[in-house]
Amino acid sequence: MSLGKNITTLREHLNIKEKELAFMVGISQPYISAIENDKKTPSVEVLCKIALALNTTCSELLDETPQHLSADMKRLVKSAENLSSKQVSALINVVNEFIVT
Repeated sequence: MSLGKNITTLREHLNIKEKELAFMVGISQPYISAIENDKKTPSVEVLCKIALALNTTCSELLDETPQHLSADMKRLVKSAENLSSKQVSALINVVNEFIVT
């Protein structure tokens, strides 16, 4: 997904209107709309303000998919970043056992 789509998806997930997000970030609603429609690219400063308003990080907004994770899930993902591929496979198996049962 594009940056604009990631912002839109997360904003809508949080039930925040474009106008509200614009106010929170300190920019105009048309500018938020242009960013969400990939017509404008925000500065790093504006991007970080958007991330803060949406309770996420700049890097998450720039990822292929937005992270709609609770704080505990984000912590779990962060902890798993340094696992070996064998450890990741084992963790996936454990998680799958919880999902199946």
